[in-house]
Amino acid sequence: KIKRNIYAKKIYGIKSPMTIGFFKPTIFLPMVEMKQEDILLIVRHEMIHIKKKDYILKIIGISVAIMHWFNPLSYILIKQINKICEFHCRIPGITPLNFVQIAYFTLCIF
Repeated sequence: KIKRNIYAKKIYGIKSPMTIGFFKPTIFLPMVEMKQEDILLIVRHEMIHIKKKDYILKIIGISVAIMHWFNPLSYILIKQINKICEFHCRIPGITPLNFVQIAYFTLCIF
């Protein structure tokens, strides 16, 4: 369980949902028309990122890239961290869903 308040905001200028914030995580949604089911799936996905504390891994990856800015492997590390975080969010996000919802979730994410 997440024991703190999570905020969600719709804003202009972004194309995909994201979560930003270390002490006060906020889910940002693009300012486009979305169905209620889409919003629920997106928020569930972003809540899994918050619950798994993916921001800690991302901070470590960015810190390594800052310290080793000259090393191309540090940028590969950041990409791999992002892929791992996304992969680990998809499995728990679809577990409580039925087959039709899983198919819909997969279309929304990809």
